[in-house]
Amino acid sequence: MRRSRSTSCGRWVGSDLDFDREDVVRTLDADLANNLGNLVSRLVKFIVRRFEGCVPAERTGELVADARDGAAQIRQALEAFETARAARQLLGDLARINRHLQGSAPWREPDERRVRAAVGEAVGALAVTLNAGWPLLGALAEVALAALGSKAAPAWTGEPVVRRVEPAHLPVYARRGA
Repeated sequence: MRRSRSTSCGRWVGSDLDFDREDVVRTLDADLANNLGNLVSRLVKFIVRRFEGCVPAERTGELVADARDGAAQIRQALEAFETARAARQLLGDLARINRHLQGSAPWREPDERRVRAAVGEAVGALAVTLNAGWPLLGALAEVALAALGSKAAPAWTGEPVVRRVEPAHLPVYARRGA
C-alpha cells in the first residue's frame, strides 16, 4: 500500500520507507520550483524594479557565512557520494535564503541602505549556494546565476574521475579459466 508522497520517497533521505524514483523526482522538482525558482524570480524582479537591474554590491554578512558553511557541507557530501545529504543541505540553504528575504522584507523597507544590504546579502548567499549545488543542479544553477548577474565558477571540472572500466581487463574481475 502506498503512503503519502513524503513517506514513499523516504529512502532517498535515509529512512527505510518505500522508494519510488518518480516520487523523488517530483518532490525535488517541487522543492526546487518553490525554493529556487520563486526565489530567483522574486529577486530578479525586485532588483530590476528597485535598482534598475544593478545588483547591490554588499555580499557579506551572516547569511553569506552560513551559505559558505552549507557549501562546505554540500561538497563534503558529494565527495563522499552522499547525494541525498547534499540535496538536503542544498534545499535547506535555499529555504534559509528565502526566510531571510521574507524576514527582512526589502520590498517594504524604506531605508535604502538596509534594502541594499538585504538584497545584496541574499544574492551573495544564493551565488555561493548555487555554485556549491552546481553538480546537482547543472544548467539550472548556471541559468539562475546568470539571471542574478553572477557567473558560475564551479570547482568541479565536469571531467569524469574514472573512465569506463572494462571488467575483463581487471584482475579482480578476471573470468574463471581466463
